[in-house]
Amino acid sequence: MGEPYGAAAAPAGFGPPLSGAYAPAGTSFGPLLPPLVTGGGAGADVRRDVLGPDAETTTPTPSSSFGSSFDDFVTRVAWGEVWARPGLGRRERCLVTLTALVVQGQLDALPVHVRAALRHGVTAGEIEETLLQASLHAGFTVAGAAVEVVRRALGDEGRVA
Repeated sequence: MGEPYGAAAAPAGFGPPLSGAYAPAGTSFGPLLPPLVTGGGAGADVRRDVLGPDAETTTPTPSSSFGSSFDDFVTRVAWGEVWARPGLGRRERCLVTLTALVVQGQLDALPVHVRAALRHGVTAGEIEETLLQASLHAGFTVAGAAVEVVRRALGDEGRVA
């Protein structure tokens, strides 16, 4: 029987081998991550530009700091690094995001990202074409459910009758 995925020795410079899906006891991935940046910085600015100033946030309330490290991480990496890269424009990133949400079945997140796509010049027709393409990989059932969610979101924005 072969070794489980990740159990083989890693190439030089790629750290210790993994045991199953978990790192061996005593292994720390902490040094691989840069220090957390509080206050959002450039990532928060990109997020507001993409989603709009009124988009929901998971920022903890003053009564709870649980999850603040995750929020900082997402703001810094997803918004401050990936969304800020020059390789794709905001329109294209919005379409990729819609596709990923459909394929993952994350339908609750679709309305905010439909609004983001519209903010960046994506048309209802382009969103429909994206859903058709995604249906080939996500499956017709989840894509059909996504069409209904997107139809409501577009209606809320006055973009479809």
